[in-house]
Amino acid sequence: MAGFSFGPIDKVQATAGGNRRLRPWDIYEVKFVEARFETFNGKKEDNKDQVYEALTIRFESEDGYYEERVFNPGDKGNERYKNKNAEGHEYESASPMERLRIFIAQLLTVLAPEKMPKMVELAPKVSSFKQLCEVVIKLLEGAKGKSTHLKLSGRKDSQTNRYVPCLPKFAGVSKKGELFTADNFIGDKLFFSPYEEEQKKKYLEARPTNMDAVEPPVSASVDDVTEPSAPQDEIDDFEGLLNNN
Repeated sequence: MAGFSFGPIDKVQATAGGNRRLRPWDIYEVKFVEARFETFNGKKEDNKDQVYEALTIRFESEDGYYEERVFNPGDKGNERYKNKNAEGHEYESASPMERLRIFIAQLLTVLAPEKMPKMVELAPKVSSFKQLCEVVIKLLEGAKGKSTHLKLSGRKDSQTNRYVPCLPKFAGVSKKGELFTADNFIGDKLFFSPYEEEQKKKYLEARPTNMDAVEPPVSASVDDVTEPSAPQDEIDDFEGLLNNN
């Protein structure tokens, strides 16, 4: 009988490689990991030839990770739209472009405040969504690894019927039609409003008896993402970046 041979163990992966997305309705201490430009192909028959562009921002903590993906607002990105609240009252929502502006401004103000003047200078010169993403990526390069706090609320995914984390509503429109920043999603002074505390309580109370509605662990990888056509190490200066797109 052959002798027992355990073999080498130094190449064994000791723990699972999957990563869990952060849970909804909490404020986490996180580190900024990266900003990246991504493109996606449509998965449905009627849009499989469509290419979608997105700016993705990634944060990580001891509890997991969170990625916020903001898509190119497109030709109708400046249009506001109407919604109804729980009481049936109609209100106006910020346009995708207005939301994008506040999103980028809040990120830079917290993660790289010294870069915000440069963003103000370059913003009028940006001529495409891809170009905007490359500018933001470059401005946030030095902030990688910076610690801060991230506020996540929650929503039910219409396709999976699971509760997933999302940023709180941070762009609002007043009754006079004026855009304003409604909430902070990043920084060291974050809190939940009384209404948000109620929603958090409902979510936590539902979890033990409705675990199917809670998101399971998912891999951190994105299978259908193509690599950016302008990697960060190929961007030497802002003037060249703005003139090449």
